[in-house]
Amino acid sequence: MDLIIKPKQLSGAFSSMMKEYSNLEHYEKSYDYFVYEKNRYVDVNVVNYCKSVEDDYEVDDWIFQYQVEPGDFGKKFKLPILRYSEYGFRLLISMLGESVFEKLLGEWFTKTYGWSVNSVTCEQD
Repeated sequence: MDLIIKPKQLSGAFSSMMKEYSNLEHYEKSYDYFVYEKNRYVDVNVVNYCKSVEDDYEVDDWIFQYQVEPGDFGKKFKLPILRYSEYGFRLLISMLGESVFEKLLGEWFTKTYGWSVNSVTCEQD
């Protein structure tokens, strides 16, 4: 079945599907830990977006990470970077395809939280 959806309609539908993520708590977090595979420490500063700061701080259960400063993650992407945790978005990704989902997510994040996004990626790169 082929559907014709105008960009404005798609953006509106996407925003509706993302409502539950429109008012997440967020805080700055610095990661500095040893990676045995690289035999060195890695360091990156991000803003984590999550349902509960307390839960995220304990178990690192973020939904989005926003990175503005260069760090050990994101070197192949143009800053600022928006990372998403795949677990909550598998259905949307399978419906829209990864590239369309990431484009819509970047636009939605900018409209919702007011931060510009140049790159969107899943988890750590």
